[in-house]
Amino acid sequence: MVVEAYRKVGRGFTFPGYEARFTPRPGYLLTHASIEIWINPEEKTLEGVVEYKISSGERARRIELDASEMEILEVLVDGEPVEFRYTGEKLVIPFTPPLTRRVRSLVVKYRVVEPRYGLYFIDEPPMVYTQGETIWTSYWLPTYREPNMRLSFDMTIHAPAEWRAFSNGVLVSAERRGEESIWRYSFSYPVPTYLIAFAAGRFSVAKEDYRGVQLEYIVAEGEEAKIEPTFRMTRDMMRFFEEWLGVQYPYPVYRQVMVRDFVVGGMENVSITILNDATLMDEHSKKDFRVEDLLSHELAHQWFGDLVTCRDWSQIWINEGFATFLNLLYIRHWLGMDEYVYSLLGVMDRYLEETRRYTRPTVYRVYRYPEELFDRHVYERGALILNMLMNLLGEDIFRKAVKKFLNRYRFQNVDTEDLRKTFEEVSGEDLDWFFETFVYNAGHMELEVSVEPLEDQQAVRIDISQRQGEDMPEVYKVPIELEAVGDGWSIRRTYRLEKRDERIIMPVRRGFKYVLVDPDFKLMARIRPKYPLDMLGEILLGSKSTYWRLLAARALGEKKGKRVVDLLVEAIRRSGFYGVAKEAAVSLGLEGSDYAKKRLRELLEEDLHPRVRAALVRSLGGYRDEGDAQLFIEILRDTREPYGVRAEAAHALGKTRHVDGIEVLRSILDEWSYAYVVQRYALRGLAEYDDDEAFQEILSRSRPGNPLPIRVEAITQLGRYPERKEVYRALDEYASDRHERVRRAVVAAARQLMNRRALPIIEKILRDEANGFIAKACLLARREIEEALEKGEEYKRLIKKLEEMETRWRDIYSRIEVLDIHG
Repeated sequence: MVVEAYRKVGRGFTFPGYEARFTPRPGYLLTHASIEIWINPEEKTLEGVVEYKISSGERARRIELDASEMEILEVLVDGEPVEFRYTGEKLVIPFTPPLTRRVRSLVVKYRVVEPRYGLYFIDEPPMVYTQGETIWTSYWLPTYREPNMRLSFDMTIHAPAEWRAFSNGVLVSAERRGEESIWRYSFSYPVPTYLIAFAAGRFSVAKEDYRGVQLEYIVAEGEEAKIEPTFRMTRDMMRFFEEWLGVQYPYPVYRQVMVRDFVVGGMENVSITILNDATLMDEHSKKDFRVEDLLSHELAHQWFGDLVTCRDWSQIWINEGFATFLNLLYIRHWLGMDEYVYSLLGVMDRYLEETRRYTRPTVYRVYRYPEELFDRHVYERGALILNMLMNLLGEDIFRKAVKKFLNRYRFQNVDTEDLRKTFEEVSGEDLDWFFETFVYNAGHMELEVSVEPLEDQQAVRIDISQRQGEDMPEVYKVPIELEAVGDGWSIRRTYRLEKRDERIIMPVRRGFKYVLVDPDFKLMARIRPKYPLDMLGEILLGSKSTYWRLLAARALGEKKGKRVVDLLVEAIRRSGFYGVAKEAAVSLGLEGSDYAKKRLRELLEEDLHPRVRAALVRSLGGYRDEGDAQLFIEILRDTREPYGVRAEAAHALGKTRHVDGIEVLRSILDEWSYAYVVQRYALRGLAEYDDDEAFQEILSRSRPGNPLPIRVEAITQLGRYPERKEVYRALDEYASDRHERVRRAVVAAARQLMNRRALPIIEKILRDEANGFIAKACLLARREIEEALEKGEEYKRLIKKLEEMETRWRDIYSRIEVLDIHG
């Protein structure tokens, strides 16, 4: 029984008009679809015919299909035309006699013209592709759009003669007939309709075999050289997931298609993942970026999300939490435990960053738009929950439960209770408490830790205080490991947290040095060590726990003095793992003294890991010293430098406001780099200048005709200019842009402006916006602006000052995030 006082639904997620949503029951079943489409890229139209095999467990006299913003030309039932009603969103079809278990044929002929969502026409390079999750397949195919119905299908695609076309499943035939090419695909497994997909255009294809599975790597013509550096780990990913999960890849083919201006990072359509081509890599990119996080996440979805699928969107963490967690496990397999821990900490960072705006349970039914559930509380928090559960049960038992879950529910829809019961069955444990605490409640542990040796008792006193807010459970009752470390020894014991303030007396030996709380990062907890400087130094330089070396590096960023600087410099030089050195480099910049600045410059002369070097440049840039400008210019102009390092140098140069900086930054804006990272950071650098020339450059790069990543960055940076009328005119124009990423950037800029004049722009987007990612961003931004206005101009100045201070903080703990997995 759950005590209601314990139930914590979080804060700030819902808005007026939100209501609980439950799994719909359509009253009919689509069992198979035969889809034929004709693509006209010049007119940006698609004409289609779909035939469904349809039945019902009841005597249904009519059915409703989802068909958004299209023209319905004709409907036939069992080969005969019938009357229908179309609302612009729903296609209502009567059945006489009533629909029963007998399979009937339903044919819909239709036409769509460049729909707002779901189907995208790209002019250069020429291509057309789909993005169906969540409800967007219904913008190019009349269908049932919720995830709780599965059907097999075949698809025939008519495209221009010189194009190639790709869809789910097996290619049955391909032929050229006059001015068109015809591609026929068959997918014989039941799948939700949001996973039906295609891409067509002028593509090149590379193929290889993995244990009888055909792997296809598909890129736009001219990008062939980037196939091998981008996709080289695919076979290893496939092998790892099959072995760790104990379940073979379910389909005969796996395609990965890179497309231009994709609305998210990637989409795991069953057997055909569509990806943003900004993630294509050359060899130089691999020095400091990795596309493998994205690729392994999407591949993991072929099991979690495709083989088994959430029953409704409130359960989406089963898809996304597992895919994020499996990506982490692949990183552990590929790069080792240090990288796993650091990646897990990055996951925690991103989740915590979102909690500044709102908190909610991972499974939550109160929402308006399905997309708003695809947030850090699902991806990152979901992965942290699974990491905790694996450590609680043991990895062997966890793997056995996952294997049973996948095999038991293959080609079915599931919810969290199905998952819980499977884990209980395999482990023999009662897991109600775990799922109730961490899945159905908002929040995470906030632990403050202090340590005091008790010399006369050969013991140490450890105070652990839970400091989570009112939107989270007041007390988490969980087992926790403590490790005491001394000269040549360590003692590890497990205790149980029962109270908000816990005091533990732990026996130790002579030569005690420090205590590590949760040394292997098993708990979903933010730990703040209130340790003295020397103890943090011992941990940073001597601990075997990568997690605690990272925590120590961060904790030293809150301290000052020469001793702090020397410890951080030593860690950077001999840490052995770049992640620790990178965190030390960030903290070194936070120390803020001239001595720290001198050591930063010295370190930049040394041969260090590219990600460490990038963090050093960022930290040095935080001083905003015009005297460092020439160093940043040299780094930026040196094309041998990794892209991430040059990107940080571009932003740092802007912070110096050096007289030559604008021209230098402008000169690189038309170059190419991985995900345009150097060019995007150059725009951030330009935005540091309170200068008309810099502003006009940003404004010009925000206009149509620029590469989409450049446009998006430029629009976002317009938010740095709240006093310029041109900003509001431009944002008002872009608020009607067809591309979703542009509209998201407009909202981001409006939020930065924190000005009453931004509110009509937000309202303009919100008025007609169906995409929940953008609509939710509008609601959050509007609330923040209105709250700021209520608190007055003094509050706005305070916010601006805090934001400037935060710029010298971590930028989400020093991570250069090029593309989120789903946006």
